[in-house]
Amino acid sequence: MFHGEKLQGQLGEAVVEQLATVPEPWLERLQDESMAYVALGYGEDLSHTDLITSYTPERLMREAKIARELSSEVQSEVGREIEAAKAEETDEFRLHMLERGKPDMISEKLAARLNEAGLGFAIRVTRDLTPLQYVEQESGVEASDYDEFLDPSETERGIFREVLLELNGPSVVKDAGGDAKGLPLADDATLEPPNDLLLIPYKLYGDKRLSEVSKESYSSIDGLSMDQHLGAHYWSNRLIVMDDDVAELPSTKTGFHSVVLHETGHAMDYIAEAIPELNHRETVDRLYEKDMERARAGENPFLTTRADDNVREYFAEAVEAYLTQPVDGGGNVYKQENNCVELQKQNPELYAYVDRLMKS
Repeated sequence: MFHGEKLQGQLGEAVVEQLATVPEPWLERLQDESMAYVALGYGEDLSHTDLITSYTPERLMREAKIARELSSEVQSEVGREIEAAKAEETDEFRLHMLERGKPDMISEKLAARLNEAGLGFAIRVTRDLTPLQYVEQESGVEASDYDEFLDPSETERGIFREVLLELNGPSVVKDAGGDAKGLPLADDATLEPPNDLLLIPYKLYGDKRLSEVSKESYSSIDGLSMDQHLGAHYWSNRLIVMDDDVAELPSTKTGFHSVVLHETGHAMDYIAEAIPELNHRETVDRLYEKDMERARAGENPFLTTRADDNVREYFAEAVEAYLTQPVDGGGNVYKQENNCVELQKQNPELYAYVDRLMKS
């Protein structure tokens, strides 16, 4: 669950100690979801950790073959579905819209299949001719000063083009252009993908070949933003990131406030939503709205100002409070009131729900 050098030593032990307060069934659920914990220092981002690996050409080609097979299966499935729908439809406009929506249907279904298979290739719906160089430029792939000393198949452009062809098939090329200079495709080649779908091999980021679908994560999640925000939770990526200065307790920035437990509370919020018998979302929404009404009436049901920001923060703060013991002498210099004793005293209904949830 821990990634990056920051969590391989003393910081990792500190995070383990905090997570040890989480009931075992919930730790197992977090593991089942493959939640990843990362601590970043100033000047670092996710590309510096083992969480995001650089694809080798060999791995890319192996996975591209699998992705192309999946693409072929999905296109056939969607084609059959559309033909069946056409057989029952007589309106010409609706028939036209069915056919026009085919690429989007394929894209949505294929994205899910690729995700299930753990393949990070991106899918672009494009109804126009697309220059190869535009795709390469968008993916950060360009000629380098060292290309003249390498075999064309070893250059970044050569690797990208070979994988592109493997993913989309040779029919993706509308115009092969001029001399390919030993490359799988010529520089001025034009692409016209079948069914208006183009699978993108990868993004080049620094010296790493990375999945395009994770571009936002590895480029925007960095030590600087964590220094400002302390921590963050990204459910779609099953990722919890923290500033390395707040991984230990107490920290110079936050005292005994556990960023680890707060962000874990966010993950638990999403996990609980997927367990129908818990009726989690409806319950938490009701409790939050009830406490907002109390606040508007002049009461103060929230232990922290963060808790009244929105219902997600409300629950995450409650989880942290439930799992946090009060510190003697007021040593918790940051959010010192967010502990189990204060939660039970100030908001017994919320405490009772979190207690019941933790035991489920």
